[in-house]
Amino acid sequence: MKEKIANDRFLALSLDEVTAIDNTSWICMSIYMVNEHIRHSYLLGIKEMRENSTTENVYELVLNGLKESRIDQLMIAKKSVCVGTDGAMIMQGQRNGLCVRLQL
Repeated sequence: MKEKIANDRFLALSLDEVTAIDNTSWICMSIYMVNEHIRHSYLLGIKEMRENSTTENVYELVLNGLKESRIDQLMIAKKSVCVGTDGAMIMQGQRNGLCVRLQL
C-alpha cells in the first residue's frame, strides 16, 4: 500500500469513532486514493479505544494504525486532500484537533 500511496497524487483519510452495544469505543480508519480516475479504498484498521476519547488518544491510535500499515505520517500530511470525520471537536478542533495534529 505504501507504494500505491507514493504513486498517487492525493489521498483521503476517513476516521470514525463508534460506540458498540457493549459500550466499548472503536475507531475505524480507511484511506481512499484515486488512480487512473478510479477510487480505491483500503481499511487501515479498527482499533479499540482503551482510554477516554481525547484528541491525544485518537491521534496515537491513528499513528499506530499508520505505522502498522507501514505508512509514513509525513506522506499522509503531504498528499492528504481530505480527512473525513463526523465533525466532533476532537477530530476537527481548530487549534488542537486530530486534523491539525496530522498536519504536523
